[in-house]
Amino acid sequence: KTKSLVVDPFCFRQFSEHESSKTYGGTVFANPMAEFEQIVNSRYDESKLKDGYAPFCKHLFIENDFTEGRVNVLEITSENESLLRTKYEARNSK
Repeated sequence: KTKSLVVDPFCFRQFSEHESSKTYGGTVFANPMAEFEQIVNSRYDESKLKDGYAPFCKHLFIENDFTEGRVNVLEITSENESLLRTKYEARNSK
């Protein structure tokens, strides 16, 4: 069976099996790339793609129950809100 989705070479650094992952500062997956591709392809449903910023760009959202990767988010609380929220102020009257 032909794979619909593959890991792009740009993403190799995010898999521990590649040497470049040792110096990468972002998320690095312990899963082998082949396993990652197999799982993603088994869950792929073209009808569930979401539009991206351009016609050729699509997003695929799947449940992350097969990697140790986590979403980098921070809850906004009363203690940190002043450090995170900003407002726009014009630099001139134009």
